[in-house]
Amino acid sequence: MKPIHLLPVILVFSVFSCGKNDPELCCSCREQSGSPVPYQYPPSSEITPLPYLEKLPRIQIPNQQLKNICTYDLVESYLTYPLINVLGFSNNFKDAFVRLTNDFNGAKELTNRNDGPAQLLKRHKLNNFTNFDLSWESKKQFDYKWTLMLLELTLSQDQILSKASAETKNELFKSAMQVKARRNTNPELFSFPNTGSNDFLIASVLFSTGYRPFTEYVASTPSVRNYLNGYLQGSIGTTQRLQIDKFANQYLATLPK
Repeated sequence: MKPIHLLPVILVFSVFSCGKNDPELCCSCREQSGSPVPYQYPPSSEITPLPYLEKLPRIQIPNQQLKNICTYDLVESYLTYPLINVLGFSNNFKDAFVRLTNDFNGAKELTNRNDGPAQLLKRHKLNNFTNFDLSWESKKQFDYKWTLMLLELTLSQDQILSKASAETKNELFKSAMQVKARRNTNPELFSFPNTGSNDFLIASVLFSTGYRPFTEYVASTPSVRNYLNGYLQGSIGTTQRLQIDKFANQYLATLPK
């Protein structure tokens, strides 16, 4: 799991001046820093042995910081949440996200931010393999791919997509298809972690756009409906995957370059 970098308190307080009423301006003023909040919890050696429910109160974002933090930095704080792995290792990724939003106030806040989808998309574009380098050390490669997987699973959620504009959905779809293209030409990029999150994101965004050929296919194919409900492992076969790919490529062809 990626370490949490503790930052000086003054850095956290500096977000207060941004103003939550103008989240786009707020995020633009600190976008390059991408600074997560410092979680108030004991060193990992002390907290790791604790039962799950005993850990939760120690790793929440303080309410005043949560109220004022820029959405882009909230995304960074979400990605560095100490128990974020509950999302990455689950039999049902939608159920896992519901649990995450119930247990972590930062995840819940992210679903409430109107600009959450746009800021998650900005972060996804930083991890869509356009800047990936196979010469990086193995830990850096793993962290990059792990972050991408978390972003894909998060952006696939109904709570996020329901707040996304049509433009954001289309940009997200194109970014996800870029990842798929890199995967197809460079399979070595997609060693562990790989849960099929890229395919899940593509199918979820495509369905959320209301693209009629695909929504009609989903309505007539129970296994694909089950897949879109979060059961990624073993719920669909090769035939269904190829059909989803066909619809995805058809929709991509309708979008401006």
